[in-house]
Amino acid sequence: MENGQLKFLKDEINKRISRFDSSRLYYRKISFWAYLSVTILAAVSTIILGLKIDELKEIPRISALIITGLITIISAYNTFFDNKGMWVAYNTALNDLYRLKFEIEFLEQRGEIIDSVKIDLFKLEYQEIVGKLNKTWAITKMK
Repeated sequence: MENGQLKFLKDEINKRISRFDSSRLYYRKISFWAYLSVTILAAVSTIILGLKIDELKEIPRISALIITGLITIISAYNTFFDNKGMWVAYNTALNDLYRLKFEIEFLEQRGEIIDSVKIDLFKLEYQEIVGKLNKTWAITKMK
């Protein structure tokens, strides 16, 4: 029969794995689209500024001005929320949780008895993983 504390810990690890995986994918997607948007808008702005169409006169200049304004807004958003940094932090925490889950399951598969001392060590490791991510999140949001 499985220890109640161990079952609780394993359930919590699985919940966090699910949440961290979802969060890492969200931050990866936002980071990718912010980077891609800035790159595309910068290229379009450069092309517009290079156009020499006498009939349009001010349209290319105004268009480029609007586009570079959008680039500034997207860059500020990305800097403020540090999507890439959060993507990496969640990915690291997720890998740490997978490693912890593997350690527990490996001991179980070997038929070892996981006593309260080992459970406490696993709990501390779990708390350290979550705490490290929370600290990274707080530091990122305080910038």
